[in-house]
Amino acid sequence: MYDLHFASETEGSTDLSQALLNIGFRHDNLLERGLTFNAETGQHYNSCPLIALHMTAGPFADRRTYEAELTLMEQAIERHGRDVVGYWHAEIDAYTRHLRGREDSTAEFPVEPFQATPGGMKEWDIHLSVWKRELSEEQRQLLLSSGFYYITRWELDDDGNRVEWYSFTIQGTSAPKLGREVYDAICEWWEKDSNLPRVKAKFEVTIAQKLLGEPTLVPPTISSVSWRY
Repeated sequence: MYDLHFASETEGSTDLSQALLNIGFRHDNLLERGLTFNAETGQHYNSCPLIALHMTAGPFADRRTYEAELTLMEQAIERHGRDVVGYWHAEIDAYTRHLRGREDSTAEFPVEPFQATPGGMKEWDIHLSVWKRELSEEQRQLLLSSGFYYITRWELDDDGNRVEWYSFTIQGTSAPKLGREVYDAICEWWEKDSNLPRVKAKFEVTIAQKLLGEPTLVPPTISSVSWRY
């Protein structure tokens, strides 16, 4: 499955927003940005994706449909967003697992806290989607201390209620092989050795990307990991 994402540091042209909506993009309803902490530099970085204007098209079941949508997006940017500052990227949803921890498990996170720095162009990412109402503050801090950052989004539940959820994320500049190893280790830990609630864990591989202008809020990335076990 292919996904196409567009992000801008400002709300941008209403003409561009409408043009993207017209070709099938949708607003991502991003609400809140978390932080990621780099112990080596002692600095916090704002998390991304950018929340001024963030839109997604897809998923597309085949490459031909994705490439047609990519062409339409680039044409819309050329016509209505020549001065926009941000980025776009396309991804393949490689793996998705639904997990739930065990209440009696207390094992450590399998890697040392991720050391993120801003500005790198990602090759892969991991997303952990958790209902906000199901995650305690202690559990949230556990994920943040492990080096994840987060955004919050909302959706309507089965009863039509507006429900907010976290998307905890880490993005890597290394070859996707390392990202898959990290993803597998996190899934195994979450399901067997954590006391965390149900989660949808996704591993995605970047297949195309482009910076628009000179954005300063490109998502923070990691280049390597240090394994605990």
